[in-house]
Amino acid sequence: MASFAHDVNLRFPLDDPVWLDFFARYDLEPLAYEDMAKLGEDLTRSVAAVAYLPAGNYFYLRQNPSYTPVASALGAPDDAAELASVLIVPAASEVTEIGQLRGARLAYTHRFCTTSYFATALLLHEHGESIGDFFELAEGYAFEAQIEALHDGSAEATMVQESVLRNWEDAGAAFRVLGRRGHLPGPLVLCGQPAQDDLAAELAELLINHRPPAGPRPLFSGFAPYRRQAVEDFCAASAAALPPAE
Repeated sequence: MASFAHDVNLRFPLDDPVWLDFFARYDLEPLAYEDMAKLGEDLTRSVAAVAYLPAGNYFYLRQNPSYTPVASALGAPDDAAELASVLIVPAASEVTEIGQLRGARLAYTHRFCTTSYFATALLLHEHGESIGDFFELAEGYAFEAQIEALHDGSAEATMVQESVLRNWEDAGAAFRVLGRRGHLPGPLVLCGQPAQDDLAAELAELLINHRPPAGPRPLFSGFAPYRRQAVEDFCAASAAALPPAE
């Protein structure tokens, strides 16, 4: 059985009847990943039929000829073609500038996350800093959990997808925004090669034209055809911003 490998944090609508039918007809088994390093390793070791992952994961797969991007996710609720992230601290914090955060504990999802890790690296690079030696990194907080980490004191700062912060009750009063990084690509759907022609064609058609009902915490509202230039620009900027070892 072929696989549909996906990042669980991206909340793909696996239980939607249309997608259930698609998986059944093409004998695809959804494989959920929480460990994005393992997802990347597995995709390198053996070719999945379909993968849904952050653009940050694709950064490390971009030279792999086994995968072709077919669609880019759109940000909820307004079908945003590009995402933005904001660097925030609690409103009660005495920190008012990015430079004051050196050595602070940053809650982020994982080092493949576009909106929490890559966005932080890109923002710091704009300020002449490197994520490799600026923050104390606290991994394992995704989206709403990043904000919770500031509430409970587990972290002093986080870089979170802007739409997630907008949905947080009293966000304006509870947090201070220190910086913003836009022009971030949404997650990507990749088709493994060689793929059945009918699978690839129907996959692209469903992604772009089918809109399942939004769940209680929608991050993404649908898909658009792969935005090649935006992803290439993101990868070029990331190559300059990430620590050399990466």
